[in-house]
Amino acid sequence: MFSFFRNYAATIDSVDVFPKVALFIFVFVFAAMILIALKADKKYIEEIEQLPLQ
Repeated sequence: MFSFFRNYAATIDSVDVFPKVALFIFVFVFAAMILIALKADKKYIEEIEQLPLQ
């Protein structure tokens, strides 16, 4: 089954670009989430932490 995908992917022009783009998107989203978490208001975080317990 995977050989089908490997053979199909080998026929696509510039297929080596897709993993690079996916990695860039992942790193960008991961870094953005870290920045959002660091800049979030501490009172808001404490309020959200208590939601499951209320």
